[in-house]
Amino acid sequence: MAYRFFGKRVPFRHRMWARDDLTGHRYHARNMAWRVLAPVIPFMVIMVPFTVWGTMTSGVDPWGYEYTLGFAPKIVETLVQSFLIMAITWWPVTLNNFGEGRRVELLARHDFHPDGRPVHWEK
Repeated sequence: MAYRFFGKRVPFRHRMWARDDLTGHRYHARNMAWRVLAPVIPFMVIMVPFTVWGTMTSGVDPWGYEYTLGFAPKIVETLVQSFLIMAITWWPVTLNNFGEGRRVELLARHDFHPDGRPVHWEK
């Protein structure tokens, strides 16, 4: 995860894997999916107890349709709102430094030229 999210350098024995990942087909799609979708599930798991507790303490049935827009139960509506807050705050932060420059930077960090050739490795 440190490699995917923060661009940390992998150990030497995994360098060829990193090179294959960085120069492989659909690298940008994999990177985008990891950066956008990976935080969604933990965030939602953390938010479910808070949304249930928040609606119950305010006297509203979490699975009821009162005080909603009428499309979904209150808990679903609250989770969608939480998801939108995450999308507005997390995704712009995680999508900066994204693209071809990031790929070239990670290749250089792992001792590769931009085309994937090793710079110089000593045993």
